[in-house]
Amino acid sequence: MKPNTFLRKLFSSYSRLRRYLDFHFSSRWFRKAPALRSGGIVFNPSLEMLEGRYALSSDIVVGGLQFRVPTDFVSQNGIYSTSSVVDVGFAPGSGTFRPLLQLNGNVSIDTNQGRFSATGSVSAVASGSTVTLLSAGINNADISALTSTGLPGLTGTDVTVKGLTFKLNSISVINTNNLPTVRLQGAVDLYGMSIAVNDANYVQINSS
Repeated sequence: MKPNTFLRKLFSSYSRLRRYLDFHFSSRWFRKAPALRSGGIVFNPSLEMLEGRYALSSDIVVGGLQFRVPTDFVSQNGIYSTSSVVDVGFAPGSGTFRPLLQLNGNVSIDTNQGRFSATGSVSAVASGSTVTLLSAGINNADISALTSTGLPGLTGTDVTVKGLTFKLNSISVINTNNLPTVRLQGAVDLYGMSIAVNDANYVQINSS
């Protein structure tokens, strides 16, 4: 082979290899930073490393309660919605957030009216275990009532309490002595009789 022919083939192979390396190296790991202009001078910064991007948890506080999702809420005119699971608990300030309730399905929080809705189940998670309270969701629930007198007129699932069947019709949450608690009222089925659990009486779910 003539020397010139050999050199041309060698240079051609090297050029193809360089283009391959340039493409696969730069397109996968680097990007060209945009040119910066200052007056009439154009600066072309060097290549910069692509950083990882992570979506931070979204937290909404309404009426002293914190609503937390692992992804971002979609917000419009003060109404926040998501199809992710929403944990609900008292806003801890600088402390640790401890969820009391869990909302499922399509969830919306109206920060203007102080109300929330969920098309899926509502569960108590204060004890560390999940206890389904409402299987058919909840609509237009008043947050101020939830943290005080309770949400009345509910049709809840049957909850077993110390071997007895409890039918709830009201849910509230309180935070006394730094012990967040879900309080339920309704009736206990005892020997065929329905015994009301109301007034100052509650079934309580907490971490104690």
